[in-house]
Amino acid sequence: MKRILQTMGAMIVFVLFSMGSSYVALSDEHSMNSLRGSHSNQPRIKMVMSIFNSENSKFIEINEEGFKQFKRKQFVEAVKSFTKALEFRPEYGDGYNNRGISYYQLKKYDEAIQDFNKAISLNPKFAEAYNNRAMSFKKKGMLGEAERDRKKAIELDGSLDDVVF
Repeated sequence: MKRILQTMGAMIVFVLFSMGSSYVALSDEHSMNSLRGSHSNQPRIKMVMSIFNSENSKFIEINEEGFKQFKRKQFVEAVKSFTKALEFRPEYGDGYNNRGISYYQLKKYDEAIQDFNKAISLNPKFAEAYNNRAMSFKKKGMLGEAERDRKKAIELDGSLDDVVF
């Protein structure tokens, strides 16, 4: 593994974490050396190398396709892509949130709420999922539930107070 890392040199390596759309970029020799530095870095090395296995690559490819479809307002296709991506990473809370937003756009509020529930169960501090579930509850006329989730979303992320509800 050390030899593989050495041959990568200054190449940019992006690692997609399963929490949100966070990325870590290792873009210079210093960063690569810090990974090679000691045995305590072994977990980080394994994490970086895991991006190269075919399952993770397939997950990233399918998830990105879902984003592209969503941007093109191809919501049915986006739901299919996010569903397929979740088969690779069922613990990916953002995936449920993304699919829930796609369902919301299709006016499938019950399905959206189920996905937001799952996203929240995986990450109880997922403010956007609470906010999205609140909007779905509101569309269903469930105003008490909508208000409860809206307050929770703002409690977790005050910037959501600016979002039109």
